[in-house]
Amino acid sequence: MWRVGVHKLYHVFTGRVDSYCVIEFDGDSVVCNVYSLTEEIEQTEWLGGMAIVSPFFLERKAEETFASFCKRMKEAMEKNDLSAFPVKAYYVFPFNLIQMEFDKNSRITLLSGEILHK
Repeated sequence: MWRVGVHKLYHVFTGRVDSYCVIEFDGDSVVCNVYSLTEEIEQTEWLGGMAIVSPFFLERKAEETFASFCKRMKEAMEKNDLSAFPVKAYYVFPFNLIQMEFDKNSRITLLSGEILHK
């Protein structure tokens, strides 16, 4: 198991954005727990910025705003029963936390232990 901490976490299932969260992963990079960061936790890698948890692959469309992205994710959730799919976490970089907006160069990357621990 491994974990990361982020400033903001967008939950595709609920459409909610939470602040200061920890994401725990199993050995296969599947999200097994998400909770609020209330104190420093040993062996937690701090990424900062924005992460997204989702049961499906995420991709940002060209010039898409964060609000439009969230709306599209909500529609995808409503159209499909994705409850049986493994939940993965994605990191958005760069991301403007003050304006809660993508940067023109924002990329969404799957978080995996292989990437973080190279």
